[in-house]
Amino acid sequence: MKIILQKLFPCCIILFLHITLSAQQSALSPEWEQMSRNAKEYENRGDYKNAIITYKQAIQLVPGNIVLYKELGNALYKSANYDEAEQTILPLISKKEADPACYQLLAAIQLARNETKKSKNTLQDGLTRFPSSGMLYFELGNLYYSEQKPEAALDAWLDGILKEPGYPRNYHEAGWHTWVVNMYCGDCFMGKYF
Repeated sequence: MKIILQKLFPCCIILFLHITLSAQQSALSPEWEQMSRNAKEYENRGDYKNAIITYKQAIQLVPGNIVLYKELGNALYKSANYDEAEQTILPLISKKEADPACYQLLAAIQLARNETKKSKNTLQDGLTRFPSSGMLYFELGNLYYSEQKPEAALDAWLDGILKEPGYPRNYHEAGWHTWVVNMYCGDCFMGKYF
């Protein structure tokens, strides 16, 4: 009986702490959610300074909320504060709650800082972790296209279609690229450029 109590007591404490922390977080829920909405409104109006301040205040209330960090990083990116945006998003990548959007945002920040190689590596790391992310294939295709590598871009968009058929932007880019190439080849064949 004593052994059962010794094993049961720590479980009860853990359960009690979990319930208590969950209750505290849900009690704060309306406040940080309202702050997040306010920050989004600031962001939509182009008032990034107040959006950033509001996101930082919301993070103080709920420091473990990864969504707030992503929104803060996005607001910092939109305000061209790339260094702080990268410092905000980079730690999220190693967390288990990270999603493809974290990798997409980090790659966009790096690309804005003209760090093309880092951006490409970030997207490829994201695809290693999330091999079915059409969004990351789309961004990788755009990166290749901006580097004047249309074949690699088309391959990335087609891979994105195969891996996540429900992501429409890969269809658009692959279709557009194919149409442009066919139009150019057709015009060449018809003698328009000779």
